[in-house]
This record gives sequence, structure tokens and C-alpha cells, in this order.
Amino acid sequence: MKLRFILLLALLVPFCLAAEQKEDIQWEDASQFTIINRANVDKTHPFQRLREESMGGLSEKMVKYYRYSTGVAVMFKTTSNTIRARWNLRTGHWLRNMTFIATSGLDLYIKRDGEWVFAGYGAEHALQKKNQEFTLVKDMENGYKECLLYLPLFNYPDGLELGLNRGCQIKPLENPFASKVVLLGSSITHGASASRPGMTYAALLERNLNVEFINLGISGLCKLEPGLASMISSLKADAYIVEGFSNPTSQQINERLENFITIVRKTHPDIPLIFIQTEVRENTSFDKKYFDKEKAKRDAAREILQRLRKEDRNLYFLEPGLYLGEDHEATSDGIHPNDLGMYRIYRHLQPKLEKIFRKYKIR
Repeated sequence: MKLRFILLLALLVPFCLAAEQKEDIQWEDASQFTIINRANVDKTHPFQRLREESMGGLSEKMVKYYRYSTGVAVMFKTTSNTIRARWNLRTGHWLRNMTFIATSGLDLYIKRDGEWVFAGYGAEHALQKKNQEFTLVKDMENGYKECLLYLPLFNYPDGLELGLNRGCQIKPLENPFASKVVLLGSSITHGASASRPGMTYAALLERNLNVEFINLGISGLCKLEPGLASMISSLKADAYIVEGFSNPTSQQINERLENFITIVRKTHPDIPLIFIQTEVRENTSFDKKYFDKEKAKRDAAREILQRLRKEDRNLYFLEPGLYLGEDHEATSDGIHPNDLGMYRIYRHLQPKLEKIFRKYKIR
């Protein structure tokens, strides 16, 4: 009888501990805190980077992508020693050249000594599981922590809650970024193939330039369409950056680029409009036909912008733009930057953008 009681007790203890641990966590709706990096606010979908009204005239696939939470982040301040999260994914999404953390997970940074430092990630192992729950960080020191939580790059969290120590303090963290920049681009800007949402070159630029970056990367679909020019023109920003030469053909660049600029300039004649040259793709190293095709794109962009810049003092062209280095090790698949590639792009663009931003008092 005594042995039976001990065995029963051994079975019950884990359940009691689990219940106790669960009771020690309070759940808070993340949408009540500061949300940054949205082009505009959709009250129905608080973590969407672009609201539905701004997507008129865009293709069905563009609308699907712009409903993702790409680049969006939640900012809060808490005394909790543990930060958990639970969220419901809109789709069971995966990409062959990306981690599940990047496509559908969370990426937490905490400020230490004035710098944003990676603190933890959130992503369960089941790729197709829509209901996610994960401990981002635990056993932290006492006191307030300033937190920056990046959301999925290729998905959308329908409902996001933060799990914190019961009785702790938590409050919104004031947006530290005074200026706002809209960044339109290809899958490279969208975040492929960063390992985490906070490792895109847009997020790296944001944290290090102290400027809010609205990531409007749109994988495979940024081809200088008039609809995209009209869309970004409708958004309030201190500058527009366009990484627009990775997806279109050289013919499309020749046919569309000047009109794209004209559309933006009708609404914003004096705003800095900054174009970024596309990368030299690593998978063109031995494919001569592909190399010539890509070179024609770069040549077309350079020729048109060099001509137009003579008449527009607020038009800029950064070349090299998406700089990957010379060692051929900075992509996941010959096209999309890995973390090394994203870091090199950021490091190459930072001083150039900083110089332009200083001229327009963007900081």
C-alpha cells in the first residue's frame, strides 16, 4: 500500500507543478502595446503592415503578401523575469530557403547599455501547427526590461499574447524612432533568407540608424508597377527607398522606371527618393546567359537613373546597393542573402543612407 501511494504521488507531482507554473503566468494582449513599422493602422488586423484600403489596385498575390506582418514589431517594458508568447498563425507556411523562425516565428530583442541585443526566439517544432506557444526568454534579472519583439516575415499572427510572471509590471514602450522611411522591394527586402525576423537588412538598419523602417518587401512581385508607385505615394514618410531592380526584366525597367518616378513626384516633388541597385547574383558565376540577363538589368537601371538625377536633386541611386561581398558565401541559394549577406548589405548601406538622412534631418 505504501509503495502504491508513493507511485501515485510521483505521477501527480508533475501535473501539480505544471498547474502551478501555469498559474504563475499572466497573459497580456500584445496589441495593447506600442506597435511599430506599420505603413498605416488597420484596427481589425493590428499586426498587418498595410491596411486593406491601401491595397486597392494591387494584384491578389500582392494583397496576400501585404497582409503579412513583415517588419512589424511590438514594443513594451516589463519587470517580468520570463517572457512567453502564444499566437495563432494565419497559414501553415514554410519556404525551402528559410527557417520557420523567420517565416512564422517571433524574434525578441532587449535593450542593454543603449543597444538592442538578441534575447530569444519563438517557434514550435511543428511546422504546420497554427497554434504556437513558446518561452522566448526566462530567468532574467529583476528590474524593467525594454523589449522589441519582431513578428513573422511570411505569415500573420491572428492573436498574439505575452505570458509574464504574475503580478509583474508591463506597459507600452514609447516609440523611440522619430522619423519614418518606407522601403519597397523584392524578396530580399521581404526577408529571404534571414534566419530570424530581426535579421533582415531593414531591421538591422532600423536598430542602428534609429529610424523606423516600414518594410514593404513583396517577394517576387516588385516590378515597378504603377500601382506600387501610387501605393507608396499615398503613405506618409520622410523618405522612400526602392529596391526595385531584382524582380523586373531589363525591358520592364526601361518601360516602367521613369513613369514610376513621375507618379511619386506628382505627390511628393521634394521627398528623398532613393533607389538601390540589385545584387550581383551568386548563381550567375558559371551561367553566362543568366549573368548577361542580370547585367542588362543593372545597366538599364544605372543608365536611366544617371540621366534623371541630373534634373532631380532629391533622386538618389546607391550602387553597389545590395552588396554581398567577394567571397561568394553570403546567400542561401545563390540569390537570397543569408545572415552574413543581410549584415553586409546593412553595413554597406548604413553610411550612405546616414549621409542622405542627415541632409534631410531624418533621425
